[in-house]
Amino acid sequence: LSLRLLMGLFLAVILAIEVTWLDRKAFGPRALRKGPHYTFSLAPVLIVYWAALLLGTVVLNWGDSLTDALFSLWLILFFQLSLYNLLLLALMPLLRRWFKPQTCALLWLLPIFLYVLQYDAMAPSHPRLVLQVPDLPIGAILLVWVIGFAAVLGWKIFSHIRFRRSILADARPVDDPAIVELWQGLQARLNPHEDKCYPLVISPRVQSPLSVGLWSIHVVLPEHPYSPEQLSLILKHELIHVLRRDSLSKFFFATCTALCWFNPLMWLAMDRSAQDMELSCDEAVLFDADPDTRRTYAGLLLDTAGDSRGFTTRLSASASSLRYRLKRIVKPTRRLAG
Repeated sequence: LSLRLLMGLFLAVILAIEVTWLDRKAFGPRALRKGPHYTFSLAPVLIVYWAALLLGTVVLNWGDSLTDALFSLWLILFFQLSLYNLLLLALMPLLRRWFKPQTCALLWLLPIFLYVLQYDAMAPSHPRLVLQVPDLPIGAILLVWVIGFAAVLGWKIFSHIRFRRSILADARPVDDPAIVELWQGLQARLNPHEDKCYPLVISPRVQSPLSVGLWSIHVVLPEHPYSPEQLSLILKHELIHVLRRDSLSKFFFATCTALCWFNPLMWLAMDRSAQDMELSCDEAVLFDADPDTRRTYAGLLLDTAGDSRGFTTRLSASASSLRYRLKRIVKPTRRLAG
């Protein structure tokens, strides 16, 4: 119990840092004077927790009981995530009115933290209820789950690699001095503590600005004439995605979806979390922006509406999230970090 309480405190601090401290450091009044700094991403931490949970289950139950332990792990996970996601789907319209979008995005990921805290590889000594069921072909069920997991995650990785290669095949570096100067100036202002310069290219294969890649990240612009104000908003949007390591978060969403590929609520939850991540980026881009700038940004969303592919982050909005994003942009309200 003490170990779980300490782990809960540690994870709570991580969440608090992600939502409040980094938000203030990156976009608060002090950041406007000294420049924001991005050093932390939640997705890699969660991926490590997933791997540690699975590894711990294997080590503690190695032998004849391993199949039963793995089956129990994912069965309980299915029911817990289903109940949580159903509740959150019902409450999310209200939560989006009160809380910041990054808080709403993290709420979709909270079950992973809760599950790591409460999971115990050993059955309770005095169960309150025992249900007698016929023997199940647990080995065959686990095999189907593993095949589904490998197929879903493998397809997502393959489609991302194929999409990345296709858009970068004919891409060329931006050679317009004004755009290059704007891009370098944004990087110096938003990420002054790092000398790395992210490549900016133009590709005829994209219709909307986007950033692609997990580690070797490229920011890609379509062959479209943009005004200086539009370019500034576009590049700032993509740079914030890059500095926040949102592509890693997209990969984590894909991993969660693959782990629970049989649960339709998980697919929906990860899609909603990605939407809230985009809302959070919009809020960061338009921090302290005037009404004219907000209208320009809303026009860009309407002109580039479409769905993303792979582990990419892009300016465009899907049809399902466009209404929320436009409403937040045109009518900003102050919300709580929660």
